[in-house]
Amino acid sequence: MKLPIPSFLDKKPKAEYFLSLLLRDEKANAVIIEESEGKIKIIGKHEEHFTTSVENVPESEMLTVLDQVISKAEETLPKNIETQKTVFGVKQNWVEDKKIKK
Repeated sequence: MKLPIPSFLDKKPKAEYFLSLLLRDEKANAVIIEESEGKIKIIGKHEEHFTTSVENVPESEMLTVLDQVISKAEETLPKNIETQKTVFGVKQNWVEDKKIKK
């Protein structure tokens, strides 16, 4: 006789997805990280360059490049899944008291 397996025994742990956004001198990197059962793995990444230093890039170009880099990296996410948290990596002089300056 074959007994049915209760559905609660068959559930996989829910994964969390993070966006890591790194702003460097002349480029932006987006990395999508999946965390499941205490393990992390990179599932997507993309890089775009600015026409000038990140310190001097016009706001419109900054937004365009960030939109492109994030959109490309997020293409690897499973359907109907969004990143839940974002980790920023910025230049040291952009940070004061462990917070990003305005």
